Amino acid sequence: MPNVNYEIERYWIYHLPASDKTSTHILCYASGSSSPNAHLVFYRDGVSIPASACGSNSVIWLRCAAFQFHEIIETLRREKPMFIYWNESSNRGFIYTGHEPVGEEELNDPGS
Repeated sequence: MPNVNYEIERYWIYHLPASDKTSTHILCYASGSSSPNAHLVFYRDGVSIPASACGSNSVIWLRCAAFQFHEIIETLRREKPMFIYWNESSNRGFIYTGHEPVGEEELNDPGS
């Protein structure tokens, strides 16, 4: 299977009960897609995190630690464009932003 790359157009978050080994899932949708193209799954502290994967249907499964949720959701909320990528040769995936100019400041940042 070749490398897979999607621009994330929209996402859907759902939180699971404390009895589940995962805490939160984010479903990411590419332009024009009615089914998720990627799943970001966040695992609770102390739970063994399975390897990330990309299925034969080119759906990316990135499995992350729960502490990464805030950083990832803030990036999804603030940045555009956003992409998700799977590299078949290294069996690794990641989320990334589009090219931005150096020194660009975030506007309307409640943390500043």
